[in-house]
Amino acid sequence: AIYIGNSVGSRHTLRTHTRSLCRTAARAASQRTPPWFVSPSDRHALVQALALSFLLFARCGAQSRRFSQILHMSLANLMTIASFPIRRAQLQPQLCAGLMVRTPFLSTCTRTAYFSRRLMASSIHMGSPVPKSDAAVVRAALGKGAPIVDVRAADSSEAIDGTMTMVQGSISAPFDMATGQLPTEALPEDKAATLVVHCKVGGRAGKAAAYLQSIGYTDVVNGGGPAESDVFPVFGERIHKHDFETVSITQLFDGPKPQGGGSATYTYILADSKTKEAIIIDPVLEQVDRDLEVISSQGLTLTQALNTHCHADHITGTGELKKRVGGLRSAISAASGAKADVMLKEGESICWSDGRPLLRVLSTPGHTNGCVSFVCEPLGAVFTGDVLLIGGCGRTDFQEGSAADLYDSVHNKLFTLPDDTIVYPAHDYKGRLRSTIKTEKITNPRLAKSKEEFAQIMANLNLPYPAQIDRALPANLVCGC
Repeated sequence: AIYIGNSVGSRHTLRTHTRSLCRTAARAASQRTPPWFVSPSDRHALVQALALSFLLFARCGAQSRRFSQILHMSLANLMTIASFPIRRAQLQPQLCAGLMVRTPFLSTCTRTAYFSRRLMASSIHMGSPVPKSDAAVVRAALGKGAPIVDVRAADSSEAIDGTMTMVQGSISAPFDMATGQLPTEALPEDKAATLVVHCKVGGRAGKAAAYLQSIGYTDVVNGGGPAESDVFPVFGERIHKHDFETVSITQLFDGPKPQGGGSATYTYILADSKTKEAIIIDPVLEQVDRDLEVISSQGLTLTQALNTHCHADHITGTGELKKRVGGLRSAISAASGAKADVMLKEGESICWSDGRPLLRVLSTPGHTNGCVSFVCEPLGAVFTGDVLLIGGCGRTDFQEGSAADLYDSVHNKLFTLPDDTIVYPAHDYKGRLRSTIKTEKITNPRLAKSKEEFAQIMANLNLPYPAQIDRALPANLVCGC
């Protein structure tokens, strides 16, 4: 039917069929338990029929507003009740491809296109999870040098009895249960390469492995997680553990506009389990409401707001936080030239209100002349700002930046920290959440090179003028006020 002739009669027939089907699906979905919606085969048929209807709609070029509303409603209702497993094989390959190709056709029906993509995500990615592999299989994969993919979040939500267990050298690629997807930009381009995926127990790893198989990876192994004892011990000496109980950490991300500020900034909230006092690192103006909601939901009291440097890609949320949180103190490097309540210097400690130290200040200029990193020994982590990123580093061509200084800061300060120190950067553009000092020393494509090679790389980046600098920098020099 998709390739039928373009006669008026044919188009009319297709429109009539599609409109009728969509109305029927909408009515049935609104009933929640329609009588004919009783078996998996019927469910699969409904998905295929709606996907086909979408294609017919695109093929016919139907632009009726009411027609698009009906289709949108049927797809939306289907997504509400479509929590059932459907494998890619149960949808004709040409149908999958056609649906994706024709989605842009609906320039006037963006919400319909959105739900069609959600439908395809449900159809393709909600298949049967890959079961946890035997220890021997995981051991063999690791023996071949298979990359390890950690699909968990990187904060205290993943700790087990207060302990966060990680695998040295693993790639952070968090699995999104809502969409059934994970970021793949940092994964090997060779889809025939073996991957070992792990989470906390093995459940998310199984779903993530199924997703990776659906997009072409042919050899994906479910490596379980630290909450089980059958498989995970195979990772052996690569395992390192961190105390996330004494100090808890929440990692938040500034996503694209209009929901966020579009800066791809990571904000960190550190909390003392004893006093419920909290410190925030690198807040973003557009995310102040979110940050305060998270702090309130955890029963915390925010006392300090820190910035790793004077940012050029967003306005800090520190000024707005100070207006809304009584007694909040701001802090930034004295070398930054910006204003704050506390001006930080090399070797100083940032303490809780009762005097217990939490963070140690490292002066790490290079991205700007006022960059600092915060070492948190209770967590076994370092917050590196823009100086050291995952597989990269911040640019050095503005705000008194210096490639030579950045290289020295990383090699003489950060790379001297313990190998299993968790690296929490201020940004990542590939969906990764964290790294380790050892991983960056070995694999960072810029900083694992000689100083001369690094300087040449930085000199030839040819990056555009920062889009937000004229707005952000003046505001951040006065604490975002």
